[in-house]
Amino acid sequence: MSDRPSLDDQQNYFAQHPPRILSGLEKFLVDSAIGQGGHGEALGTSFELGCVCGSARLKIEAAKTEWKGESLFVVPVRLECASCRKVVEFFDPELHGYDGELGHNKHLNNEARPQLSSVETVDTSQLVASFFYMDDLFCDDFPVDGASVAKEDLFSWFALFERRCDGKAVLLIEEECA
Repeated sequence: MSDRPSLDDQQNYFAQHPPRILSGLEKFLVDSAIGQGGHGEALGTSFELGCVCGSARLKIEAAKTEWKGESLFVVPVRLECASCRKVVEFFDPELHGYDGELGHNKHLNNEARPQLSSVETVDTSQLVASFFYMDDLFCDDFPVDGASVAKEDLFSWFALFERRCDGKAVLLIEEECA
C-alpha cells in the first residue's frame, strides 16, 4: 500500500490538470480557489473562463430558480461566446463531476430538467469556475468500480461565479456532485 500524496501535491495536480468540462474554453488558473465545497473539501481550484476566440464575455444559458432569497441558475448549463457565438455544453450533473462520471446520476429524470423554452440567457463580465475535491482520490482503491476516469473530472462540488468589475465574486451556480 503506497502513501497518499500530500495535500500540497494533490492541490498542485488539480491546478495543473483542469477538468475535462473546460476543454472547449480558454482557462486561466486563479491563485486561490473562490468559494468552498459543501463537504469541507480541503482541495479546490478555480479557473477564469473565456472563449478560444479570445473573448472573456460569455453568456450563460440555463434555467433560474430562487433559493434562500437568491436567484441562481440551475443545471444543465451552456455557455455562449458573446463575440463569436460559439456554444459550449458546459455542465450537466448527469455527465460531470464525481457522481456523473461514475454513472451514479443516470437516474436523473430528463422530464423534470429545464427545457430550452425555460432557459434564460445572461451576459456576464468574467466567469470563474471552481471545483472542489475529496482527498481520497489518490488512494490505492481508486478507480472506483474499475472506472477509468481522470481524477480531475471527479470533483465533488462545483460552483460558477461572475467576477464583477469591483472584484466581487457573485455566486451563479452551485452543485453538489458526490
